[in-house]
Amino acid sequence: MSALKPADPCLACAATDAAPLTERCERCGAEAPAVPPFALRADNFVAELRATAVTIALYRSDDCAPCRKLAPVFDQAAACRRHLRFAVCDVDADPLLAEAQHIANLPTIVVYAGGRERARISGTMRLSALLDWIAFQTDALVAAR
Repeated sequence: MSALKPADPCLACAATDAAPLTERCERCGAEAPAVPPFALRADNFVAELRATAVTIALYRSDDCAPCRKLAPVFDQAAACRRHLRFAVCDVDADPLLAEAQHIANLPTIVVYAGGRERARISGTMRLSALLDWIAFQTDALVAAR
């Protein structure tokens, strides 16, 4: 099943997925539901990143034109890569988290795995480029297992 967490049950057959990095249930073949990015904040940072194998986080600001341009692209990437968890951090609302994560440029996308940062990239990009970058980063994580 394409789950957010390894222990999430399939919505179609209730099977628990043993391989969370797929987009379909291994038992019944049901497609994973699209899940919009969640709000990443200082108060949920540790718990949320430990709760899933891989999280892709966008650090952004409403005052940042490139951030506003990337936001819908990031949402589309989340819809395309349902087996991964996507998060958005508003650095204006939570500057301490952005500072703790050493976010110096906006927008910045960070890949977290096992609660630790594994990769980051800053700037805007087209959907195809973002999906390629995410695939490259997450394929490397799967290969390292």
